[in-house]
Amino acid sequence: MKQLIKSLILIMLTSSLFIGCSDEDGVDASQGPAYVIQSTVQTPDGTRTVFLNVVSDLTGKVDIAEATEFNSFSRFKVYNGKIYVFDSENVEVVRFAVDENNDLVEEDKFSMAGLGVSGFFPSNAIVSEQYAVSIAGGIRKLVFWDPSSMEITGTIDYPDIIPESFRTGFGESIDEDGRVFFGYSGFDFDTFSNQPGVRLLIVDAVNQTLEPLFDKDIAAGTDGAVDGNGNYYHNADAYFGLARYHPAPENRETVQSIQRINRGENTFDPTFRVLASDITNEGYQQIAIDGFQIVGDRFAAVFLAASEEEILADPQAVFGGLPRKLYTGSTTDWKGVEIAFDDAEKTLNGVFTVDGEFYVVASNLANRGSTDFSNDLYRITTFNTLEKLSSTVGWLENFAKIR
Repeated sequence: MKQLIKSLILIMLTSSLFIGCSDEDGVDASQGPAYVIQSTVQTPDGTRTVFLNVVSDLTGKVDIAEATEFNSFSRFKVYNGKIYVFDSENVEVVRFAVDENNDLVEEDKFSMAGLGVSGFFPSNAIVSEQYAVSIAGGIRKLVFWDPSSMEITGTIDYPDIIPESFRTGFGESIDEDGRVFFGYSGFDFDTFSNQPGVRLLIVDAVNQTLEPLFDKDIAAGTDGAVDGNGNYYHNADAYFGLARYHPAPENRETVQSIQRINRGENTFDPTFRVLASDITNEGYQQIAIDGFQIVGDRFAAVFLAASEEEILADPQAVFGGLPRKLYTGSTTDWKGVEIAFDDAEKTLNGVFTVDGEFYVVASNLANRGSTDFSNDLYRITTFNTLEKLSSTVGWLENFAKIR
């Protein structure tokens, strides 16, 4: 059972998005629009192949035969029209330009292997042309680097609040002042034990400093989002609920909530706490994996459409065995309205934001690990409906607009 859950969570890793694509930032819009889509195929023996397709629009079938391939747990970020690939197999960060034919053109790269880094997590924040920071595997440090010169500029040790066996999420959040928010969990898959409490690092990539935040009375969370006013909202989901619903009774009473850090502050706002169960009329307890995003004053979230008793009876079902529903609403009152999804063969799997719009991925989870496994990409329209766009083989783990 432990191996099953480990495999499920590994293949469901996705990346949050940080996108800069204005003409002022040097993007050549005259070449026409371009998007990059990451599709990841994992075989039953755990071998992963990452496919990066650059497409001119988000409609139709994505052909992975035309993709650039990477191996292992490779990731990417887009910034100012460049694609930065975090090549976990070679422990390299590679910068690509995209030409008029939508082909990747390698420009520069550097290695983190000399630091003892063994691979990359999904959390890699590019704050500006000169400043970026990454959570790297194998070392207890954050790594700072320069996206222009493509060189390491410094490291900083983790504070004591970060456990030895920590878990991170699917990305990071960057506020209006360039501060980066990284969330950590003390859930241990080897022992199914849990060190309760929220652990958050607020990182200044320019000055290479951090402010740690720890509160044992708030559920752990690894993801969050920033609203249009620059306030950060932390999704204290008890690491997908596993730290509540799996054999971790020390954290059972700490429910999933959304906590706010106001712009410029380093602590949670004591006057703000939204329970996940209060967002929907049905009172669902748990926001699904990678299922929470904010654009301006609007939020979108995918909920496990199950009672607390149903989740407790089968905790690993948080990875796809429970039905899910999509809600959107305003951050002024945090009341959600359900958006209908009528594909009985697929399950809503994650929410992304690109160019100020919400996108949702739906997966046929019953076929994961087979050649029939596929994902569909939808856009949430202004009428609160879903518009079907691209389809791809494997996990649609990430996508972003290049120009």
